[in-house]
Amino acid sequence: YETEATYDFCMLDINNGSPFWRQLGSWDGSSSGWVEENFDLGPFRGQTVQLRFRFISDYNTVAEGWYIDDFWCSPQVGVAEGPKPLPLKVAVSGSPVRERVEVGYQVPAGSKADILAYDAAGRLVRHLGQGLVESGIVFWNLRDDHNRPVPTGSYIICVAAGSHSARARVVVAR
Repeated sequence: YETEATYDFCMLDINNGSPFWRQLGSWDGSSSGWVEENFDLGPFRGQTVQLRFRFISDYNTVAEGWYIDDFWCSPQVGVAEGPKPLPLKVAVSGSPVRERVEVGYQVPAGSKADILAYDAAGRLVRHLGQGLVESGIVFWNLRDDHNRPVPTGSYIICVAAGSHSARARVVVAR
């Protein structure tokens, strides 16, 4: 997230059917990258709840905003170790970019990955590579899958192998 500190807020709220929402978390300022958050929903065990994500902003200062990814909510019924995450890596050559971006990737031995570009709304914009192995570089000419130039804005480059992924952000400035 990147907001105007103390003026713009990202909030996570919970409601169990009462007329009031309870705040679980609040963020402002800059996270400088992806942040993993965990919340104990134990006090709501056995209840039906709703979660909502809110972004509160004014028009004074414009910043990137708030991205939410890999949201998961489940009752914890035991402790078990899940599969270890694949050490996928992705990096972009500078940001902002105007004409093209170089995307470096690294995939563990025995795995294949795809590289995809998404816009800030989470829509798939471009397939940059499929079935990639080991490490290498792909180039994105800042065009979508229909060969149209993408507009100015923020994009997420995602290297995905099965249920594992790594992301990097790039800003296109025309």
